[in-house]
Amino acid sequence: MKKFVTALFLSVSLISVSTHAQQNTSLPNTQTKRPRRTVVSGGVIDSLATEKVAPEYPKDAKAQKIQGTVEVEVVVDEEGKVIEAEAIKGHQLLREAATTAAKQWKFKVAKLSGNPVAFSGRITLKFKL
Repeated sequence: MKKFVTALFLSVSLISVSTHAQQNTSLPNTQTKRPRRTVVSGGVIDSLATEKVAPEYPKDAKAQKIQGTVEVEVVVDEEGKVIEAEAIKGHQLLREAATTAAKQWKFKVAKLSGNPVAFSGRITLKFKL
């Protein structure tokens, strides 16, 4: 399974980088706002996590007995640190806590052709009373 996940990650990485490079051949790197990065699926991004931080349950949500999951889109830099996080799905009262927790996650350094690369993906945080 580990070999499959690694192969899948490398395949997705190569496709993403190749597609990105083809789309931006007319623009020099100095004109792009974000660094080139790969997109990985939820199962792969979870396997790359070295430190997962559980969200604090918001008092208002707890008082209203709100439970559920929040999907957070994260951007991870070449060193494995989350540099952007945005809740894209889930109850409004849970989103800020999920985003705060996601920003504290740490990931393995992802490499493409031996070079560290930034990547993005979605993580799912669960809130259960």
